[in-house]
Amino acid sequence: MTLSRAQYNHISRYLETLRPNREGLRLLKEQFPSQSQSTLLSIFSQEYQKRMKRTHARHHTTEACETYYQRYLSGVMNNAAAPVLFELANEHLLCSRYTRNLSTP
Repeated sequence: MTLSRAQYNHISRYLETLRPNREGLRLLKEQFPSQSQSTLLSIFSQEYQKRMKRTHARHHTTEACETYYQRYLSGVMNNAAAPVLFELANEHLLCSRYTRNLSTP
C-alpha cells in the first residue's frame, strides 16, 4: 500500500503526542492499523531522529552538561541504586514536545 504525503503528515503529527518508547509505538499501531508495522516503525524512527537533531545542541552546551552532571551526582549520592540517568532522560523527553503522560512499559 502506497503512503500518501497527507497520511505521512497525519502519522507524524500524531507522533508528536507520543513518547518515543515501545508504548508509543504500540499506540501508533493501534491508531493506524491499516499501515504495516515496518512502515510505522520507519516513520517513528525518522521523526525521532529529526527531533534529536533539533534538540542536540541545546543539551550539549557547557551549562547544560554541568547541570546534568550535578543532578547526576546529587541523585547518586542520595541513592546509589537509583536510575538517575533514566530519570533525567525521561524528564527531558517530557519537556520537549510531548503532551500525553504515558507510563513507561
